[in-house]
Amino acid sequence: MSGKKGKGGKAAATPPQGSGSVSGGGDPVALKLNANLRVLQRLDRSIVDILVSASHVAMYSLTAGPSPTWEKKDVEGSLFIVKKDGMAFDLVVLNRNNPANFVHELDESVQVKIMEKLLMFKKGEQVHGLYFHDTKERANVHDVMSKVIQNQAMVEEKVTVNAVATASLMSALGINKGPGQQQQQQQQQQQQ
Repeated sequence: MSGKKGKGGKAAATPPQGSGSVSGGGDPVALKLNANLRVLQRLDRSIVDILVSASHVAMYSLTAGPSPTWEKKDVEGSLFIVKKDGMAFDLVVLNRNNPANFVHELDESVQVKIMEKLLMFKKGEQVHGLYFHDTKERANVHDVMSKVIQNQAMVEEKVTVNAVATASLMSALGINKGPGQQQQQQQQQQQQ
């Protein structure tokens, strides 16, 4: 509790400060980011930081078929690229049209590019487009998404290399054998 007095002479609660790069005294931009971080953390407690945001986007999906077309979705609102606990990142649109927010995990399998007025991103067969009212926000979000995806690919590559190296080392040391494999190895050694 803060020493400031609220209505009725009671001490007013001081709102908690955000973590990561979202902090900064009386700076209006930092205060807005802190407020947005608190809103996002109410939706998902694992969110620890906001990397970039856009004031308003509209969501489109590319329909499949012989002549694909863009179909407007019932998703519009503020967009955030967020860092979660560990090395996870999400794209979040706080939907103003209905209670269902749009959340999309950003990993190494996501492809992203700007095409005409849309920021397109694809994962598997799903293709989404985000229309930004502000082209500078679109460019900023594209840059951050690209860097996050590239970083996730490098992390995944390191994890794979480390897993292969660890498995090779364990195999060479005879450590990674399960109980059944260890029994077989002992039986083979006894037969020799």
